[in-house]
Amino acid sequence: MTAISSLRPVAVDEIGDYPFSVEDRFESHYFMAWERRRWLNSDMRLRGDPECRALFFDLINISYDQSPVGTLPTDHKILAKLLFVTDDRFEQLCRQEFGPLHKWRKFNCEGEIRLGHPMVLKTLNEAGGF
Repeated sequence: MTAISSLRPVAVDEIGDYPFSVEDRFESHYFMAWERRRWLNSDMRLRGDPECRALFFDLINISYDQSPVGTLPTDHKILAKLLFVTDDRFEQLCRQEFGPLHKWRKFNCEGEIRLGHPMVLKTLNEAGGF
């Protein structure tokens, strides 16, 4: 399956606005809060295979250096490059129920559609400073 073949129409009202802008920065925090108990008991950790769990965690870390903070591009080819895996391997892993993009969803980021994750947003909101 290619990134194009995995696309599906989405109603505009299904894509919420992302709460942070490209102007918001997270530069004062060189670390991220991690709810280890929540992670240790999460479906992703308990049901995802080790490769998917590792890539999922990498994507969370990568998202903190993106703009807007906490987001990822929707292009699977770019995501594969960021993760140092082939496009084919990334697509294969994304077809799994607990793949690297588990619970990442689309957001409208000032007119650009990007991916965000609820736990990343929770962490950013709790960090404050915006």
